Amino acid sequence: MTDDLTSFERVDPDGFRALLRVGGWSRQPDATWSSTSELWLHDDQEVLLPLRRSYRDYGRLIRQAIADFATATDQPTADVLNELLGIGFDTVRFRVGTAAGVYSIGLHEGRQLLGEVWQMMYAAAAATVEPRRTLPPRNGLAEQYMRQLRLPAAERGSFILAVQSPVPTPADIEAQDRDNAVALDGSSKARKSRRLAGRDVLLTLVRAVDAADRAATQALKAGELTAFDQSVSAGVTANLCKAIASLETLPEHFVEFAVDPSPLLDTDPDERPLLTRARRLQGDRRAIYESAAEHLSRPGEATTETITGYVTQLRRPPGSMFGRVIIRSPKRRQAITVLMPVDDYSKAVRAHDTNRLVQCTGVLRPGGHGRLAMDRPDEVRLAE
Repeated sequence: MTDDLTSFERVDPDGFRALLRVGGWSRQPDATWSSTSELWLHDDQEVLLPLRRSYRDYGRLIRQAIADFATATDQPTADVLNELLGIGFDTVRFRVGTAAGVYSIGLHEGRQLLGEVWQMMYAAAAATVEPRRTLPPRNGLAEQYMRQLRLPAAERGSFILAVQSPVPTPADIEAQDRDNAVALDGSSKARKSRRLAGRDVLLTLVRAVDAADRAATQALKAGELTAFDQSVSAGVTANLCKAIASLETLPEHFVEFAVDPSPLLDTDPDERPLLTRARRLQGDRRAIYESAAEHLSRPGEATTETITGYVTQLRRPPGSMFGRVIIRSPKRRQAITVLMPVDDYSKAVRAHDTNRLVQCTGVLRPGGHGRLAMDRPDEVRLAE
């Protein structure tokens, strides 16, 4: 183990505490030294977590705690340290491989991978601000978000490009919730967001890739591209389709990506599998994505529908600009999951609390769990 304590001194005890909690460790509440450290137990293993970063020997103590945790979990100490240093980020891992299991690529392909990953992330950020068929030349909030992304140290194993997306701090969540409360009390619209929440962007990314995959399947069966028009509200853009098509041109390779959510930010039980599920991009659909990119670059419009029903479930993660609402319509067998900005979400809250019907007008598309989905409806109102 290295004698240089600089990296260890950067470890936040709150982040280490979150990692222990997620791993099933339990804190011993009656330890006599609880003001300066915490004792965490798991089976017959224990970790003594120092709490005071201002102490002179904090680096040495946290290094020992990390070593004990690494031994208990059968991990290299360096891997645990890297995880703790990145614990304030959601991590998107893009893995490149071949069917033969040889995980290496040429420098030219590596440059292409980095460029198209940047395009996918930017497309998701811009679509989080406003879903459009093709992205505008500039988007201030999306550009601000992209400047916060980081590339961590290289990881062991297959060729992996990891991208770190920051999770909001408690102060960020408090500020966003304070702005959202302006709308949730029904008195006025929410204040314009000062920044994008990284988790919102990553949810847009995975939903958009899934929607694009479903649209590609429908397009191949039907021989036309209208399914992509219906997926714009889910975050599908010409830019995203072009990036996916370009990734699928890596010769004899596949690209697979998944999100590892930070334990510092609570993850909705329905959203965790959506984020963590690996998605593989391969070359068999490159032509349809190229056609979709060209199609979405031209003006067009998807057909909208109006649904009327009762709100049966409400969910809005702390600090998020969006809420997810499940609506049951007497005229439809399937439940409908609706993604709403906070202004519209406040109307759904009132409809739920007063047991009133709510009407949503927008583009319906297939969703997960046998439901239909509507993303950011054009209009939401309480039925008379």
